[in-house]
Amino acid sequence: MPGHPITDPAVAEFYDGLPPALRQRLLATRNAVLAAAPGLTESLKWGEPSYRPARAGKAVRINHRGDDIMLFFHCRTMIVGRIRERYGDALRYDGNRAVILSSAQASDAMLVGDLAQQAFGYRG
Repeated sequence: MPGHPITDPAVAEFYDGLPPALRQRLLATRNAVLAAAPGLTESLKWGEPSYRPARAGKAVRINHRGDDIMLFFHCRTMIVGRIRERYGDALRYDGNRAVILSSAQASDAMLVGDLAQQAFGYRG
């Protein structure tokens, strides 16, 4: 898939272990997250690809639950609360730690980028 090359072997192994259709959707989500901010560090945290800004801000992790794509945020912040205020019932949430995206929402690079920016620009 075109986009940013994966340089971390553990992250590559995560994506390589997914069924092809799911891998494609998660990689598209990954590309949208990486496009949201320059200089992100990609690694595997808690068994999930994690994207951390070079300076201040918080990381975003990507995974899935069934066919849904999930963006995980630091649960001891107000990131998901701020996203909930902005998007309301247009998105689904897993408490204060994740936003659950349908396949259509996950393919919206502008939406995914905006959600990631909420973490990357977070100042508690």
